[in-house]
Amino acid sequence: MLTIRREQLRALGSIARRGFEATLVSHFYEFFPQECEALGRAQVTRVVQAGIARATPLGYRDNREIGLYINLMFMLGASFEDDPQIPWAGEQVRDLSVDPPFHRIQRAFRSALDYLGETSGEDNRYLVRAMIRIRDHEPPVATADPLSDDELFDLLGKLYPQKRDFQGPEPTRALIRMARERIAALGFTGGGTLTVFVVLMFMLGAGFDTDPLYPWAGEVLADPSFLRESLRIRALYRAAMEHLSVSLTHQPHVTQ
Repeated sequence: MLTIRREQLRALGSIARRGFEATLVSHFYEFFPQECEALGRAQVTRVVQAGIARATPLGYRDNREIGLYINLMFMLGASFEDDPQIPWAGEQVRDLSVDPPFHRIQRAFRSALDYLGETSGEDNRYLVRAMIRIRDHEPPVATADPLSDDELFDLLGKLYPQKRDFQGPEPTRALIRMARERIAALGFTGGGTLTVFVVLMFMLGAGFDTDPLYPWAGEVLADPSFLRESLRIRALYRAAMEHLSVSLTHQPHVTQ
């Protein structure tokens, strides 16, 4: 979870085009040191490169525009504009009726701040409580039969009610449908696989499995040493729990 202040917004606008990529990497290290240290400079550079590549075709070419777009990636997930649980994000970054492009990306950025404020709570207390619930929840990896859409919807409400309820039923159910399609495309069939994907997509963004912000996910899913689905998903779940534990150490103490 990242936050940004007005002085950071102004700083993005002053970045020169020359050395833009390296300057952005340094910017994120300055303002978000814990997250960037966890990723490493090479991976942060990949995130910035991916952001520039994704922002430019959408018409964002000014330094401030690209900087805000990459901030949205950090805040909402790298594939935020295609995430069904936050349909407004894609609509706003692609809305050509808003011109110039800076006004368009600025509107999306402000909407993201409002969204995170509502779903994360003051000092991230809602988010932290959700992370604790997920940590303490019975591991879903051994589930034999897939949960129904209604059961998965109810599970997300138990884990993170503020986020599920603020998003609304249809965006959340759309995410569950996408998770079913995603695991089918990967050739997975296990009930535990579906639950793990739904929870991680819900918490990290719909494209978590290819997101450069979460390289551990893609590495596990592509690791040829896991010959069985159950072993691969257990490894994915362990990696996610390790990521969650590190994230919790950087959050304020919140009682459940």
